[in-house]
Amino acid sequence: MVQLGPNRTPDRELAAALLTGWAVCGYCGRVVQSELLSTGQVAYRCDADRRRPHLVRTAAPVDAWVRLLVLDRLERPGAPELLADPELADLDELRTRSVAVGTRLARDAAGRSRLAGELAGELAGVEAEMTSPARRELPASLTGADPVELAWDRLDTDHQRAALAALAEPVALHPVPPGRCACDPDVLRGTIVLGWR
Repeated sequence: MVQLGPNRTPDRELAAALLTGWAVCGYCGRVVQSELLSTGQVAYRCDADRRRPHLVRTAAPVDAWVRLLVLDRLERPGAPELLADPELADLDELRTRSVAVGTRLARDAAGRSRLAGELAGELAGVEAEMTSPARRELPASLTGADPVELAWDRLDTDHQRAALAALAEPVALHPVPPGRCACDPDVLRGTIVLGWR
């Protein structure tokens, strides 16, 4: 049983992982789940196979690498325009799309077809769009008034996710190759696939 302090609960620990509910498995395309391994140690996991997980990745090095990529992207032209979205998403339309795609995905119970991966990716995209009202609350400091690193680190995890969703497609995670260190920059570069908008 994981023992946590009075202000730390398993739900808060899981929610603090940046890619919770947003990253997808690089093998099957399903949204990966987060699990608490021990106090302060969260992992991203894809159990779509049931017999053997497609991947289990400690969240901390993955999140740290994604943070570096995001900070680099925020320094480049075009980032402020992506983050400053004046239009709120039509949540009713997005909910309808989410239910429709989720229903189609549930029908493909085996989840082995390429369509299942595409549907999972589409569902993740719709759910990311549903966070767009949070984008409106992103501070102006993230779009250039303050040093980007300080502005990013001041955001709570929900707003970091909203900014990431505005800047990039869902992150595809791949397993760490056997015998390689999960923190090795070459491993991180080759196993964390991030496509920018």
